[in-house]
Amino acid sequence: MVQDYFERRIRLYSVEFRMLCKDGSWKWIRARGMVVARDKDDKPIRMVGTHTDLTDRKKTEADMLDLKEKLRQSELLSALGHVVGGVAHEINNPLAYVSGNLELLDEALERMPPDQVQELRELVLDARSGTDRVRVIVGDLKLISRIDEDERNVVDVRLVLDATVKLAANEIRHRAQLVRDYADVALIDASESRVGQVFLNLVVNAAQAIPVGNASTNEIRLTTRTGANGEVVVEVKDSGAGIPPEVRGRVFEPFFTTKPVGEGTGLGLSICHGIVTALGGTLTVESEVGAGSTFRVVLPPSSRSASGTPAAPAPAHVAIRRGRVLVIDDEPGICRTLRRALSPEHDVTAMVDARAALALIQEVRAVVRGMTR
Repeated sequence: MVQDYFERRIRLYSVEFRMLCKDGSWKWIRARGMVVARDKDDKPIRMVGTHTDLTDRKKTEADMLDLKEKLRQSELLSALGHVVGGVAHEINNPLAYVSGNLELLDEALERMPPDQVQELRELVLDARSGTDRVRVIVGDLKLISRIDEDERNVVDVRLVLDATVKLAANEIRHRAQLVRDYADVALIDASESRVGQVFLNLVVNAAQAIPVGNASTNEIRLTTRTGANGEVVVEVKDSGAGIPPEVRGRVFEPFFTTKPVGEGTGLGLSICHGIVTALGGTLTVESEVGAGSTFRVVLPPSSRSASGTPAAPAPAHVAIRRGRVLVIDDEPGICRTLRRALSPEHDVTAMVDARAALALIQEVRAVVRGMTR
C-alpha cells in the first residue's frame, strides 16, 4: 500500500499491523501518512505520518464482543427460565404414563396366559407413544438452547415457531388462546437456534403482556405470510394492554424494560433485533394501548434450493448372514435392549465391563489364528 502511495496511485495510506516490542510483547499499530513534498522527478522527499498504538482499543473491542455474547447467552437462559417449569411439566406427563405402563406390563406378565397378549401390546404402544413425546420435547429444547451454534442452514420458520410454542405452552395456557395462521412461505438461511431465540422471546413477551385468568377471552396469534417482495414475514400478535407511545420507540434499546425490578434484564428485544438485523431482516412493533401489540419479523428468503438432495433409492433386499455381535456399554439397560433387538438375527454377547470385553476379543482372536494355521 505504501509503494502504491509513492507511485501516486492513492492519496493517503493507512495500514494496521502487529509489532514485536523489545520486552517481548506484541502491539497493534496503525500507520498513516502522506507526502508533503516531492523533487523535480516527482519522487517523495518529505512526508508526515503518525503511528498510533491500537493495542488497548483492540483489547476493548475483543472484550466488548465477548461481553455481547455473554449477554446474549444470559438473555437466552433468562428466556428459557420462564419456560423451564412448563417443559418439566410436559416431560413429566409422558414419563408418568410410560413408567405406569411398564409397571402394569410387568404385573400383567406374571398373571397373563401366553395366548392373551392384546393388552400387553396396548401397554407397549402406549409406552412408546410417551417416549416419542419425550423425544420431541427434548429435541425442541435442544433446538432453542444451542447457544454456541451459529451455523446457517435452510430453515422453515413454521417448524421453529411450533417448537417455540411447545416450550412456552405453560406461559400461554393460563393467559390466552393460541391461534396459528400459517401461510406457505419460503425457507430462510439462518441458524435455527438464533431464530428460535427470537421467536421464544417474542412469544413469552406476548404471553406476559396478558394477565393470568382470562385465557378464553384473550388471544396470541402467530402469522406467517409472504411480503410484497418475496420476504418471509412472521407476526406475533397479542391482545394485551399494549405499549404506551412514550416508550414504544425505546423497546429495542439495550437494558430498557417496563417489567418490575428483578423480572427483566431489558436485553431480550435488543438481542432479538440484533439477530434479525444480522440475518438481513427487520424487527418492528405496532401497538395501541388497550388493543395489544404486534411484533413483525421480516427475513429474506433463502438463496439456496429448497429441493435438497434427492433421496437415495431403497436398497434391494439382501439376505442377512447370521453373525456374532459383541455389545459393550456401561449402561446395563442399553446392553439388554440391544441384545433383545439383535438376537433374532445374530448371536449376541452383551458386556458392561470394557476390560472383560477386551479379554474376550483377544481370546477369540487367538482361537481364530489357531484355526487358520
